[in-house]
Amino acid sequence: RQMESAMSLGPTCPTLSFMHDLGCKIQSKLLRADGGATCGGGKLILATNDQRQVEIAIIVKAGRSQSSTICVSSQAGCAMACRFCDTGLVRPKGGMNLPAWAILEQVLHAEAWLQREIAGYCGKSNIVFMGMGEPLLNYSSVLDAARLLCSSGHKITISTVGVATRIQSLAQQAPPGLRLALSLHAPTQELREQLLPVAAKLWDLDTVFTAVSDFEAATGSGVLIQYILIHGVNDQEEHAKMLTELILSRTSRCAGINLIPYNETIAGATSKFESPSDSTCKRFRDTLRSLGAPNVTVRFSTKLGRD
Repeated sequence: RQMESAMSLGPTCPTLSFMHDLGCKIQSKLLRADGGATCGGGKLILATNDQRQVEIAIIVKAGRSQSSTICVSSQAGCAMACRFCDTGLVRPKGGMNLPAWAILEQVLHAEAWLQREIAGYCGKSNIVFMGMGEPLLNYSSVLDAARLLCSSGHKITISTVGVATRIQSLAQQAPPGLRLALSLHAPTQELREQLLPVAAKLWDLDTVFTAVSDFEAATGSGVLIQYILIHGVNDQEEHAKMLTELILSRTSRCAGINLIPYNETIAGATSKFESPSDSTCKRFRDTLRSLGAPNVTVRFSTKLGRD
């Protein structure tokens, strides 16, 4: 209830300073802020009170300054160790999982940044759990934070590599309106084990899509499919055909497919991964569309760079 009061007041409200006496003192500290609203968004680095560092990404749509997306972290590292993601290289001393307050404070810092960057900003940001960590492996804290954010009028999406048991739990416990995204990244079990070696072996494709179907049936909400495109690895026409077949046969309400061009990372460099060309991304998108895949988009914004 105390944090809910702080959220409703807003991060730049002078009254927030008086909330300290009620236990709502901001415990995390902003270490660095990069980017700006005029260049499409920013990235914030925070330190929690135990000195764990977390990253927040903020996306501001061109021509729609009151429409923004805040990408929050659920953990201070990640045990999934996906081959293309540097978060899997982080092993914080204070443990992986972030408490709910640390997730909510990311939103406060991000909305304060938006108010500083955009004159008259008063929008309700979309919140996506797509930052550091696997949200469903920090289930209780993520669900608590998501419930509060939903109640304050934010649109919430939780992304997962496919923690099947937790997807099924979320199907029964998610607040109304919460959306789910599946980080798929490969159309076959064999290729998925190469790219997501931990997650794919813990939860195979059949198990994952059974859970996805349960979520869609219970909530009436389609799941968004996320697919990173890596040059010569999973971006060929044969992959597009297999991906379309998989999605059309295993989902009933697919909300769409978000294609994400790979950006160079330290983790990806060890596997000699390379970014696909823009033309390859468009060709992959067009193939999916021609085969009947729903709502296919390419998130070219990531081509601007990512640590």
